[in-house]
Amino acid sequence: MKILITGATGKVGSRLAQYFLNQKENIRLLVRDEKRANSLKEQGAEIIVGDLTNLNDLKKAVAGIDVIIHTAAAFRGVSDQTQKSVNLDATLSLAKAALEAKVQRFIFASTTNVYLGNTLNRPATENDEPTGKATYPASKIAAEKGLHSLLDGTATELVITRFGLVYGDKDPHLSELAPYLTERHPDKLNSLVHHTDIDRALLQIVHTKDLKHDLYNIVDDSETSIADILSIENIAQERPTDNDYNKWESVSSNHRLKEDFDFNFLYPSITDAKDANAL
Repeated sequence: MKILITGATGKVGSRLAQYFLNQKENIRLLVRDEKRANSLKEQGAEIIVGDLTNLNDLKKAVAGIDVIIHTAAAFRGVSDQTQKSVNLDATLSLAKAALEAKVQRFIFASTTNVYLGNTLNRPATENDEPTGKATYPASKIAAEKGLHSLLDGTATELVITRFGLVYGDKDPHLSELAPYLTERHPDKLNSLVHHTDIDRALLQIVHTKDLKHDLYNIVDDSETSIADILSIENIAQERPTDNDYNKWESVSSNHRLKEDFDFNFLYPSITDAKDANAL
């Protein structure tokens, strides 16, 4: 089996590529800067230099591929137009190329931010309608819908995975997000997930022949408060501004993932990861 990973020099994709190499998987990486992927290349990854926005590059990247894991995304620090161009337009172009190349499975890395703005008083499940209005979740929601329109009923099977707040393995996600978290109410809860558990879950999704569902939340077992996250980051919180808040807005359920795959998290909570020196 040949697996294409996009975003392989990013926070999620680089760790995923390393994990798959450690598991002796046959992987190809689509990267813009080959130098940033030198270590992965030296370990056996095939490198295709190209851009998600270039159709010829995409056709070259997907040729002979069985499974695509599309983790590339544009998020914080870029314009709204760039987010749309990468998260929506390039995703659909990649899916079209995958369909033409007869790729067997297309796994799209989305986000549990699609549930932001909901009024639920419980963890969001895959059966709940996405409600995110900000540019990033809105671009992911549009991509999810576009992928269904393109791939449903075709020979290329679509699987959407929605990641919680990603951390671990020296990822600066939490420290970069901390200035925004200090504005939120300390009691507000969040769903997190460690990189290693994302990697483990995706490996199972890649190799499971008959999937029961085409959408999975990938979040750990714990609802972690803003106060606990900031405490782990050793950041003091002075005056949160969102006193009118929905405690459960950023919490999602992992029940489907655990039930379908009998999946157990290596790091059920960020406290477990801290105790294991895996932050």
